[in-house]
Amino acid sequence: MGSFRHHGAAIIMALLVTALAAVLATALLTQLSRWTDQQAAARDHAQARELARSGIEYARLLLAEDGRRSAMDHPGEAWARPLPPFQAEGGEVSGYLEDLQGRWNLNNLVRDGRIDPQALDLYRRLLRALELPPQLADTLADWLDADASSRPEGAEDDYYLSLQPPYPAANRPLEHLSNLLRVKGYDGPVLARLRPHVAVLPQAQPVNVNTASAQLLAALHPELGPAELQELLRSREQLPFRDLSDYQGRLSGAGTAAALDTRSNHFLAVVTARVGDTQATFQGLLRRTPQQPQPQLLWLLMQ
Repeated sequence: MGSFRHHGAAIIMALLVTALAAVLATALLTQLSRWTDQQAAARDHAQARELARSGIEYARLLLAEDGRRSAMDHPGEAWARPLPPFQAEGGEVSGYLEDLQGRWNLNNLVRDGRIDPQALDLYRRLLRALELPPQLADTLADWLDADASSRPEGAEDDYYLSLQPPYPAANRPLEHLSNLLRVKGYDGPVLARLRPHVAVLPQAQPVNVNTASAQLLAALHPELGPAELQELLRSREQLPFRDLSDYQGRLSGAGTAAALDTRSNHFLAVVTARVGDTQATFQGLLRRTPQQPQPQLLWLLMQ
């Protein structure tokens, strides 16, 4: 009887050991599978980043070729057409370019640490056209100018240092559009409303009248009525402005104090690459000048 019990216990022990070994083997296989998946995902992500970088380089070549072929920039050119998704090196790449000089450069507001009154009035008109509070112009002006004096509807250190956490006013030009989120009155919805019409570019930059939005053109030319503005837009759609003389001729004598052009030097390249289940999106600010037709990459962000 004792022998039978001992034999039964040995069988049970063997079964337990076998079950434990099976559990351990399953756990090891699961960990190995996870590690393999992680390695594959990391490889795919790295490949997607490289493809996205290649897309940025393609955008530079496209702009360089456009600069050699054309003396103006308008929405009918090759650079303005989105790049349809295409297969490349085991992945898919797509992207597009945006003319940032078809937008109002917020850094145009400040020159040598001082606010340009005419530029400030223009920005107020743009805010009204976008149905945004015009006092946003004053808070941004205080954020940009070099002095510590608050405008009547602005904000300086006394406001920002009272926040939690506190921080001082920048008192210098913006570096990126997201900097606006630190300025009094600017939040996500305001930024979303502004984004198609404003940009952050180094130094003062002219507005490309071939790519400027209707709201920006209205802010540039407050003397134009709605019908005249629509006629200007229709004229531009039929035939882009060759140069500023052509533009002024079609304005019927209306003028503006803002710097204008029919050619652009700054473009935003947005490229998305997909490999497997992963994707990488890069945004790059490209600058092209007549002296340097091969565009420079001023900054690169990965989303």
